[in-house]
Amino acid sequence: MVKQDRMTKIGKDMQMSSDSNTVPTHEMIKNLTEYIVNGMSYQELTQHVYDDIYSLMLDDADLFHTNLESLDMKPEDFNYNDDEVYGVNDE
Repeated sequence: MVKQDRMTKIGKDMQMSSDSNTVPTHEMIKNLTEYIVNGMSYQELTQHVYDDIYSLMLDDADLFHTNLESLDMKPEDFNYNDDEVYGVNDE
């Protein structure tokens, strides 16, 4: 719940700043990123990254595979047998 409250506040802050004609700079984006990441636990951050990758895979599988190829990797390289479960349960 803390993460949701934090994200709601960030969204409201961004909406207020978007009412002005301020163009986000690299530094502003970097500061916002650090603020969000520093407020997340490792588990929350991992879930956030998982959700982004999952969304990318659904929206543009070709882009996902291109990114893997650029890293000399294949999807099979990510088959882990650990107890952590993220995102959608396939069962």
